[in-house]
Amino acid sequence: MALITLLLSGCVGTKQFKEGKYVLYKQKTVAPKSVNKEDLRQQLVQKKNRRLFGLPIFYYAAIYNQGLRNYDSAKYEAKKREIEKKYEAKIEKHVGKQRKINRLTTRRDNKLAKQDNILRNGNMFMRWGEPLVYFDSTQTALSVQNIDSYLISKGWFNASSGYTVRYFQKRAYVSYVSKPGTPYKIDSVYYSIKDPRIDSLVSNREDKILAKNQQYDQAKLVQERNSIETLLKNNGHFSFSKQYIRYEVDTTMGNHKVAVKMSIPLPPGETAHPYYVIDSVIFTTDASIQNSLNRKRITFPYEGVTYRYFDRQYSKKVLNRRIFVKPGLLYSKESTISTQRELANMDIFQFVNISYDTTGGKFITNIFTSPLSKYQFSSETGLSVTSYGLPGPFISASVKKRNIFKRLGVLNIDGHVGIEGVAAASNPENLYTIEAGANVGVTFPQFFLPFSDETKLRLGLFDPKTQIRIGGTYTKRPEFERTILNGTNSYSWKTNTNKQFRFNLFDINLIRTPFISDDYQKRLDELDSLGNNLKNSFDDALVTSFSLTYIYNNNYYGLGHVGRYFSASIEPGGIFNDLWTSTKFVNRDSLQLYTFVRLQADYRQVTPKGRKGTLAFKAKAGIAIPFGDEDVLPYEKYFFGGGSTSVRAWKPRRLGPGSYNHIDESGEVSYQYEQQGEVLLETSIEYRQKIIGFLQGAAFLDAGNVWTLREETARPGAQFKFDKFIRQIALGGGFGLRFDFSFLLIRLDAALKLVDPARPLGSRFILENGFNSPPYDDKSRTEPFVIHFAIGYPF
Repeated sequence: MALITLLLSGCVGTKQFKEGKYVLYKQKTVAPKSVNKEDLRQQLVQKKNRRLFGLPIFYYAAIYNQGLRNYDSAKYEAKKREIEKKYEAKIEKHVGKQRKINRLTTRRDNKLAKQDNILRNGNMFMRWGEPLVYFDSTQTALSVQNIDSYLISKGWFNASSGYTVRYFQKRAYVSYVSKPGTPYKIDSVYYSIKDPRIDSLVSNREDKILAKNQQYDQAKLVQERNSIETLLKNNGHFSFSKQYIRYEVDTTMGNHKVAVKMSIPLPPGETAHPYYVIDSVIFTTDASIQNSLNRKRITFPYEGVTYRYFDRQYSKKVLNRRIFVKPGLLYSKESTISTQRELANMDIFQFVNISYDTTGGKFITNIFTSPLSKYQFSSETGLSVTSYGLPGPFISASVKKRNIFKRLGVLNIDGHVGIEGVAAASNPENLYTIEAGANVGVTFPQFFLPFSDETKLRLGLFDPKTQIRIGGTYTKRPEFERTILNGTNSYSWKTNTNKQFRFNLFDINLIRTPFISDDYQKRLDELDSLGNNLKNSFDDALVTSFSLTYIYNNNYYGLGHVGRYFSASIEPGGIFNDLWTSTKFVNRDSLQLYTFVRLQADYRQVTPKGRKGTLAFKAKAGIAIPFGDEDVLPYEKYFFGGGSTSVRAWKPRRLGPGSYNHIDESGEVSYQYEQQGEVLLETSIEYRQKIIGFLQGAAFLDAGNVWTLREETARPGAQFKFDKFIRQIALGGGFGLRFDFSFLLIRLDAALKLVDPARPLGSRFILENGFNSPPYDDKSRTEPFVIHFAIGYPF
């Protein structure tokens, strides 16, 4: 109710506007297509008031006004004096007790800082909201100056801009009109570099940013300056600064042409810019450890690196593969950063610092690290969230041991027990699943493959890791119990900070299903009699596969930039079944074997919209192709639609396949059973906006479905066909709330079906008759809204 009250109070009427003032209601920029309109909008000094989901109400101004009505600066000043007086008396009582005085002083300062924040920025509602923005001609004139300055920086040296204002019902509508004229282009680029070595480096580089016939752009001059500085710092010029790089732009050539001259003078009193070759590398592996026993650190030279430590702990061969600054090499900022990053990625050191010493005519690299604790224990209790169910309680614990065998490996032992809110496959009202598991894994910062030492040294740049992991999982659902013993051997590496690869050399799963309920067995038998061999997925089985996964992530989410994520994987299964079943540990006759290929791709993008909004998009596709006589997949390899991170208008795993519908005794479409498929297409779009404080709102549309690769008698309409699949796309939409507590985001979504492919053609758009037909009429037993409670964003 409090939220509804706030929403209803969001309309600030014109009667509340200041007399003689006009609220800045709309601003638009008018310019030719060659000008970036978004860049022009960034030059505007005044920003109009935000609106909730674009609605024509001043919601945030209403919140601010609510806070302003209860704001009294004199009250907060008096509160400050009261706090100071109170703590002054407390401190006087504890004279001579410094620790107690320090605690009281800290507590006093925190409370005073809170009052100062209110005096500076207003109370909570004032900080959550914003004051009404009134049209200000002075600010508008500054905006015009900013626009002209921007256009000039982009090469429109004769640009001219102005503005017009239209007043209507105490609102101001401002239009900024720009006439940029003809842009100036670069006729030639000249270099005047006094240092021959630098001249050679700059002249011979391939990634030149400035070019002839390019439109003049001041930002490109800045990029060129930064690029040259980076080039020189990667070629020995440790002390070089971009302040040495200067530009002169000649605009007097005529014909809208400019000449750009770049110069790099010599340092005062010098004949050249100094560059440095590394004389020695000193690596102190335990820099934070204090020498309490008057011991001296051991000094041990190894392949160009001098190691210093109190106790020998680490493999120098492995560490050397992560060090890219070596004696005899030119100083390189890039190599320095790579060394720091790769040493930090090992999960062995608490910090990694690299500094350079130029005293005494030498150029010495000093690497300082401090070890993390050898043993680390953690435990956690909370709610587990899956993509296909409701949160449930869990408890987990893990033990980590670092630097096993003194080869910088990390041993992990972890276990968990939890209850998840996963709907039963035969009864969606039965919402519990118990799952327990334990794993033992070891990760080494190198590849255990027959590569040469030189190759392994080069691979050190890519954060190589080898992981061996074994574990087991026990799952108890109302319709079956399942145990899985798993073993994997994987290799991962990164080509840069955004791109990662993972290769699973083998992934072995021994699956047993000791219990299937009578009702679910009956359902499986019914499907089997109609040609659907899902029943075979519950036989005791051996599932073997290897896989390759590629991940791209620009890590810009929430940083005011467009964030992108993409992953793609290919997983062939059962190729080496004969190899595994030839061992004495596996009885081929008692196990179901699978042969398949599974491919999947997932793309996500988050785009900032305005000051407090974001537009999120997801597209996902997958196909799993079974081979062999059984023509069936392991149950875990199927695709499912519906759920909190899928098409949210359907309950978990209840969407599809295709246009198949299961009609219950009442004649309605039933979503009682899980529906697996071998083809997945899915997309979502969601607009998110901050409402107030930690509360965000969202509006979303989800579309997608799953299909089978072959026609099934048991599920007519399930097969994927190119001429039909578009009409079988399910569509759902809804609204949601996100409670963002920084360390935790709780999500509540309410979704309704808009297009249901399980219904006959011509009646799939459910809202065609409003809320007077199933699943929304009073007689229907289907819930009109599907509610999802989850942790974290859906994508």
